[in-house]
Amino acid sequence: MLATALSALLLLLGIGVVALNGVYAAQAVSLRRRGDRRHVSLIYAVPQLLVWAAAVPGLRADPPAFPAWLFVSVALADVSLYWMIFALVAAPVRRFRSARRAARRLD
Repeated sequence: MLATALSALLLLLGIGVVALNGVYAAQAVSLRRRGDRRHVSLIYAVPQLLVWAAAVPGLRADPPAFPAWLFVSVALADVSLYWMIFALVAAPVRRFRSARRAARRLD
C-alpha cells in the first residue's frame, strides 16, 4: 500500500515536471521566433529520475500498481530527454566543425 502511494506521488511529480518542460520549451521557441535572446531553462534529467523512482516500487508491488507502459510513456513524453540526446549528438559535430575552421585560419 505504501509502495503504491509512493509510486503514485513520484509519478505525479514526474508528470508535472514533464508538463512544465513542455511549457518551457514552447516558451523558448516562441522567444526565439520573436528574435528575443533570453534563455528559458528546462529541467534536465529530473523527470526521468522521478519516473524511474516511481517505477521501482510501483512495479515491485504485488500486483503491480501501474502498467509498465505508463512509466515509459511519461519518460518518453519529456522534451528535455530529446534535447539531451540532441546535445550528445551535436557536441562532436560542433567540435569537428570548430577544429576545421581553426585549421583553415592557420592556412
